[in-house]
Amino acid sequence: MNELENELLKIDIFSIYNNLIPYIGKSYKQYKILIIGESHFLEENVKEQIKDDFYEGNLDKYEPYIKENINILNNSYECTRKKLHPIHKNILNALKNNNLDYTNISYYNFFLKPAKYRTTINLTKKDIEVANNVIKEIINILTPRIIIFVSKKAYLNYHNREKNSFYVQHPTCHWWHKKSTNQKLYGKEKFIDIISKNIYSL
Repeated sequence: MNELENELLKIDIFSIYNNLIPYIGKSYKQYKILIIGESHFLEENVKEQIKDDFYEGNLDKYEPYIKENINILNNSYECTRKKLHPIHKNILNALKNNNLDYTNISYYNFFLKPAKYRTTINLTKKDIEVANNVIKEIINILTPRIIIFVSKKAYLNYHNREKNSFYVQHPTCHWWHKKSTNQKLYGKEKFIDIISKNIYSL
């Protein structure tokens, strides 16, 4: 546990669900790139969407069913890469274009409450409120130089966009690999371009 993780664990929601803190690569401080996804998700056998009582911290009810959590990256990134979710495989592939990998970044899911398996989160006012309150605290601790949202839903619901925050298409969607009619660059190209233009001016 490093000093940044210790600070993050002081945030209320992470003191309850400590395995949901942002992933922090061991060389994060070199470039301070924060990548923000959408949400965690539940195992396939969980049939109902989690209610807002998730934020009250009923661990026995919820924690065993959270399939993707940030701690997976800490445990399996370097040892068992084949088990990584496709979003992380595609981000890793794009990072390599700037001679970077997951050791150089931090990754975080904007919405804390998990979505149902293979669905997008059905947002409540509480989800948006908590997400925005928590991300402020995270940014104060991590002080990122570049913030890249890889979720449109997360980006549109983020209330305090800094000048160093950007949005690209989700790494598992069609537009990560192909341009839409109103885009100059497809998602992966835009992701690479944002990092290229920013890390070398640091």
